[in-house]
Amino acid sequence: MRHHAHHHHLVIPALLCLLLSACSSHSPADGPLQLDAPDQGAADLSADQSAADMGPAPVVGQDATVTIFDGAHFFFTGEDNKRQQDVTVTLPPRHEQYAKAELELTLSCPPTMRCDPWDRYAHMGVVLPDEGSAEGRFVELERFITPYNVGMSWRADVTDLRPLLAGEVTFRALIDTWVGPGSQYGDGWALTVKLHLTGGQPARPVLDVVPVWTDERGVYGDPS
Repeated sequence: MRHHAHHHHLVIPALLCLLLSACSSHSPADGPLQLDAPDQGAADLSADQSAADMGPAPVVGQDATVTIFDGAHFFFTGEDNKRQQDVTVTLPPRHEQYAKAELELTLSCPPTMRCDPWDRYAHMGVVLPDEGSAEGRFVELERFITPYNVGMSWRADVTDLRPLLAGEVTFRALIDTWVGPGSQYGDGWALTVKLHLTGGQPARPVLDVVPVWTDERGVYGDPS
C-alpha cells in the first residue's frame, strides 16, 4: 500500500506538468510554480484568427425560391440513358439564416408524352466533394416511388439540412425508369424541384449533417 501511494504522488505532479507544459526544470524545492502571463498581442491575434475562421456574422436571409430541376426529362431508351442527372446551382451562403427550408418535388408527364405506367424507385440528394472518388459522395435528401402513370407533388422539410444547402451545390436525381420516347409503355418522367427558403432565426442551430447510412442497398437482419 505504501508503494502504491508513493507511486501516485510521483505520477500526479508529472501529469500536471504535462498539462501545464511548463515544468521541465521545476521541482517542489523551487517553491510555487510561476507561469508567465500570455502575450496580449498574441492573444489578440488568436482572437482575430478565430473570428476569421468563423466567417461572416450570421444575418437573416431574404425569402427566396431556388429552382433546382425545371421539368428535367428522365428516361431510358437503351441508346440514351437519362435516368440519372446532375445539376449545379448557387444557394444563399451559410451565414444567411432561414427559419424554414422546404424541398418541393413535382413529377409530371413529359410534355405531349405519357408518364411511365409503373412504380419506380427514385431519390434525390446532393453530391459532396470526396478525395477518394472522382464522382463525389452522394448524400440522399429524398427517397420516393413514382406513382402509376400520373403525376404528383409534395414538400419535405429540410430545415435541419441547411449545412448541405449553402453556396454552390451539385444536386443529383435518379428515377429508375426503363422507358422513354418511342416506347409503347410510356416516355418517362418530368421532374421539377424547388427549394423554398423562409428568412428568420432557425429553431435550433445545426452544426453539421452526418448520414447514418448511404443510398447503397442493404441487407435486413445482417448485424455487420
